[in-house]
Amino acid sequence: MAHSNWIICPTCQGEGKHSRNLEPKGGGFTMTEFMETFETPEEREEYFAGSYATSCASCGGTGKIKEEDLHKHQEQVDRERGYNDEGEPL
Repeated sequence: MAHSNWIICPTCQGEGKHSRNLEPKGGGFTMTEFMETFETPEEREEYFAGSYATSCASCGGTGKIKEEDLHKHQEQVDRERGYNDEGEPL
């Protein structure tokens, strides 16, 4: 049986959760988008504390993926982002 190495999940950086599901397509917020999405200081604080985080679908919440699954993972990330590595729409 072939041995496969585990690597840190590139989606959640090993945390097993993230709040990317809130971010606009393409990832990340502009300051204006962030302020519009989280209107109160309490909401902003909760965001940075991880209150809006959900389990990472890429790694199933484990924080790691098999090295051999990295290509499949990247395809999933590209579909979620809607853009390829050059920033072109898929």
